[in-house]
Amino acid sequence: MARVWEKFTGGPVVRSRERLHITLNSKGVFTFNRKVFEALGSPKAAVLYFEKETSVIGISAAHPKLREAFPVKCKEGLNWIINAIPFCRHFGILLDKTEAFVDPDIDNQEILQLDLRTTRHAFGGKRPGRKRRTTAGDSK
Repeated sequence: MARVWEKFTGGPVVRSRERLHITLNSKGVFTFNRKVFEALGSPKAAVLYFEKETSVIGISAAHPKLREAFPVKCKEGLNWIINAIPFCRHFGILLDKTEAFVDPDIDNQEILQLDLRTTRHAFGGKRPGRKRRTTAGDSK
């Protein structure tokens, strides 16, 4: 009898520090890893763009003295952040929870492109309702 194979096209899990990883939370804060920071040219500031038709956010490096430039700050030596609540409010980008961008990409103009239509819920910290595994001898 012939087998009917179904090919898995997902591929292996790639650790976040080995790929471009960026999130946006409900407070309008972008958080990104070293890969993103270096791909943008290790900027001290960034300019933000938005294309309404496609719901794509753009981020590019900028001189910190530009009026429209948002500071890029290092957080605990592991991640970098951009506090972008004015940008999010202006364009009506309001999230209930932290979302990770699925396929962030840097175009030939060195603009990081983030598609709001293809995000996933980002897990971080302790998950609510998660119970500690117990054994038969535990009294809890």
